[in-house]
Amino acid sequence: MSRSTTDEATWRQRFMVINAMRTGGVLMVLFGIAILNGLLGLPPIVAYVLIGLGLVETFVTPQILSRIWSSRERGENSMPGSDADVDRGHDGRR
Repeated sequence: MSRSTTDEATWRQRFMVINAMRTGGVLMVLFGIAILNGLLGLPPIVAYVLIGLGLVETFVTPQILSRIWSSRERGENSMPGSDADVDRGHDGRR
């Protein structure tokens, strides 16, 4: 498999993950709305939690994943506590 084919497969997987996150978030919001309309018989607090988490999953999580993936492509340390952080120590020296 050539490098371009591998890169294309990686980006295709990432695209699918981001779209799955957005779809799951929208479904959580819809379930929350259904609860608020009395269709599922759960307390309203459950609806508000689902709506809040669904909005975060729809709008915030894909951006975070995209930033993590793009920083890894550039070779930067994307998250504290990641492998690069462990190799160098927390002060950045080897």
